[in-house]
Amino acid sequence: MLRNKKGFTLMEILVVVTIIAILAAIAVPSYLYAVDKGRQDACATNIRILLTQVERYELTTGQKVTLSGDEDLVAFLLAEDYLTGEPPQCPYNIEDNPTYKYVLTYVDGKATITCTHPNKDGK
Repeated sequence: MLRNKKGFTLMEILVVVTIIAILAAIAVPSYLYAVDKGRQDACATNIRILLTQVERYELTTGQKVTLSGDEDLVAFLLAEDYLTGEPPQCPYNIEDNPTYKYVLTYVDGKATITCTHPNKDGK
């Protein structure tokens, strides 16, 4: 006697769930790595932009950038009209709580900019 078979068996559902779990186990770490790599690349690009503007300031004015106390480099460059548009900010910052910033130091007379976020590159 043949019955109309409607729906899926438990075994079929378990196979599909297992396949989805395997795909997720492969995809999620790759996605997280890509997001972190994108943030690192964005941070490195921001540092290059800021370094270019610091060098431009030095060539234009003939003096080094001197920040007083806890003055922010980005705020200084904005005030001096060396940055236009959306100011660069650390991609690791949470929108409501910007914790990390870019720090300017001089090593052997050459400007160096680092981000206070402890990313893997240390840049």
